[in-house]
Formats: sequence, structure tokens, C-alpha cells
Amino acid sequence: QPALQILLNINRERKENLLTPEEQMAFDQLAVKFEGLLRDLCEMAGLTTIKVREEQTVNKDINDLLQSTELQDKFQKKDLDFWLYTFTGCGYNIRNNVAHAFYRDHDYTVTLSNIILVSYVRLAKYNDIVRQAMNRNHSKQI
Repeated sequence: QPALQILLNINRERKENLLTPEEQMAFDQLAVKFEGLLRDLCEMAGLTTIKVREEQTVNKDINDLLQSTELQDKFQKKDLDFWLYTFTGCGYNIRNNVAHAFYRDHDYTVTLSNIILVSYVRLAKYNDIVRQAMNRNHSKQI
């Protein structure tokens, strides 16, 4: 099953607050993938997604992306604040905790799973950015 579907199913008749191992893997996948999706969306919107560090060009990480003032023109402040609190050290720090395997079984809760889902719902609101980018690309091909 796709990771998103696994987490969506958790809320159906759920009695326990902790995630199963399969649900934990889905949680981990969605927690880490969010950064890439946000970066792709920013790139489609024409925002800067790279930075120069030690004479090399590198992708901005989620902290750099979410703290960039550029995003405030394309995304609502309440969404940026939610993502900042969800994925960075300003709050739950879910992406870092997953990426560095800091979570243990007791850390994987339905509550955190729902926070991840809400993050994706908030990201999906910006589908118009994807449509506009696809229209631009299609126009270039004609």
C-alpha cells in the first residue's frame, strides 16, 4: 500500500495510539519526502532552491526553504509556520528525527501521523503552482 494510504487508514477504528512497524515505515517515508516535494514546488514557483556553500552549489534544506522570505509571496504564513513547527527544530523536528533514526517505537504516535497528513493536505492546496508550471512547459514545447 502507498504510504499515504497507510497513514490515512490509521484513523479508522483505531484504539491504540502507537503505530505498527508498517505504519512507522510509511510515516518515515512521508516525513522525509515532504522536503523534496516542497523544494520541487518552490522550484516550479520560480523560487530559489539552491545556495552556495564553500564554493559549491547545494540544494537548500527544509530549514533554509521554510525560513526564506521568498516563500511568503507564494505560500500562506499559517502553512509556512505549521511546516516549520512540524519539520524543523522550531517544533517537533520530525524530518530530522526520522532522518537520523532518533525515533523509537514509543515516539511513533497517531497524533504525529496526523500532523504529517495535515502537512500534506496543506501542501496540496498549492496545486495551482504545479498546473502553472506544467502550462509553461507545455507552451515552451509548442
